Amino acid sequence: MMTITGYCLEWQTITHGGSAHDLIVEPLMQYVDVQLKGWDGVSWPGDAGNVQHSGFPIIFSHLPPPPELLENSRARLVWLPMWDHARGYSQEWWDALPKSLRVVAFSNAVAQKARAAGLPTLRLRYFENPGTFEPARWNNDRVLMYWNRTGMIGPRFVKKLCAALKIDKMLFRAQIDRRIPEQAAYRLPARLGRTIVEELPGLMLRAEYLRVLEQANVFIAPRLYEGVGMTFLEALAQGCAVFGFDAPTMNEYITHGEDGYLLQPFLPSMKNKFLPKINRFMKPRLLRLGIGESSSFEHPVTEYQDWCAIGALDLEKLGRTARQRHQIGFVEWQKSIPEYARFVLEW
Repeated sequence: MMTITGYCLEWQTITHGGSAHDLIVEPLMQYVDVQLKGWDGVSWPGDAGNVQHSGFPIIFSHLPPPPELLENSRARLVWLPMWDHARGYSQEWWDALPKSLRVVAFSNAVAQKARAAGLPTLRLRYFENPGTFEPARWNNDRVLMYWNRTGMIGPRFVKKLCAALKIDKMLFRAQIDRRIPEQAAYRLPARLGRTIVEELPGLMLRAEYLRVLEQANVFIAPRLYEGVGMTFLEALAQGCAVFGFDAPTMNEYITHGEDGYLLQPFLPSMKNKFLPKINRFMKPRLLRLGIGESSSFEHPVTEYQDWCAIGALDLEKLGRTARQRHQIGFVEWQKSIPEYARFVLEW
């Protein structure tokens, strides 16, 4: 069997079941052996010469191939951009990429950028296998799980949500991601009204995390933007009622009010423009009066939500619909793998 190299973020080479394994190694393993190697996007590895002259395809996940490979017209390059990172590149940057670069797009947002640049693009939709998850249980307590990875929502938002949804227990993981400001981190008290708060350990093995997830039937997707979004896809496959921010890729998997709920940055009636202006006007004046802190972290998803609509949600119905749709989606994902293999391997 042919062996090819896949370059990904360093931590993904040691995390079995991480996105690089799930999106590259596992689906392609019946066609090719993919060896994952870490790359930071800056210092190109010393084996670059051997790799680029091997005549085999080279896969890059997240970070784009280095300029020295992009300039090599004979290099067979495949890139899997993730929207949380790729959204930072301008269309002009995309347009300058060589037209031989093949793009595997796991979101509509990425596919639109790549196709507009004239790049050969394969659009895929990844789904977890619901059969590997015990269905969410709804005959006892309502259990909410949230990992404050990025400071997406603040403590007051959490308290309001728990009250609106009548949450009995909250599983809270406080550890923020690297490169996120320390001010984004916070602790929660042992109780939020009627809700008991259980704080989870900062470091958890994947198997341990999935065991904890089994307790939950409500889940908050932890980031504003996702490349694919393994954590919220796992929750959807389990049949949790998932709350996610209204942006890729959450809004490419969740149909608002049918199989999940999409949070807004502000109430739609505010047109997403008045509140920022008010904040910019008022904050300096409040600081001069000694109200607030200049170093405080502003959580991007505010408390300006439709709490009446949230409180009226049929959470069990959302979760059951999510699991059913994920079952259909997983079958379609499996059907797409042969085309995926041809796109990567046949030049």
